Amino acid sequence: MPESMERAEPSSAPELESQAEAAPRVSRWTRAHTIWTLMIVSLIPGVVIATFRNHWEDLPNVVQIATYAACAILIMVAVGLIIVPRDEGD
Repeated sequence: MPESMERAEPSSAPELESQAEAAPRVSRWTRAHTIWTLMIVSLIPGVVIATFRNHWEDLPNVVQIATYAACAILIMVAVGLIIVPRDEGD
């Protein structure tokens, strides 16, 4: 029975490996990682507040407002990263 597909040349595999080794390793930290990290960090105070509600209510209003503002800023930065188009270099 004749083969319908051509066989790959054995010399092509080492060429691919050498090209992969020659290329510099690119950092795998992406915008998606940054966005998820910002969202998780912005939710951490909510978990702490829910856990220690009595202590949270004892804190001054300035501390509470600053915490809410910091979380809002983190969320706005994450949304900005989602909305703004990527550069061609990314």
